Amino acid sequence: MVELLTKEDIKALDEKMDKILDVLSSKKKSEPGEWLKSAEVKAILNCSDATLKNYRDSGSLPYSKIEGTYYYSVKSVSAMLEQNSQKNQISSNGN
Repeated sequence: MVELLTKEDIKALDEKMDKILDVLSSKKKSEPGEWLKSAEVKAILNCSDATLKNYRDSGSLPYSKIEGTYYYSVKSVSAMLEQNSQKNQISSNGN
């Protein structure tokens, strides 16, 4: 079954990608590395603590835990967004 993207879907994805770019640009200024803390990931994915925990528990979003703090790679978060956006392909005829 082909699902079409609405303008709202495209706008939401664009906003999430903007959040990723904002986080990445601020990380480059403040601290080196390609890791995000839970609060940053929740802002990017617009999800709750419980949803983020479900992603960890299900293996949907790989993480590292150091002294009680969870870290997520930027690549993993971006890959999750990409995988979910591919489920809603725009048909080639524009309908």
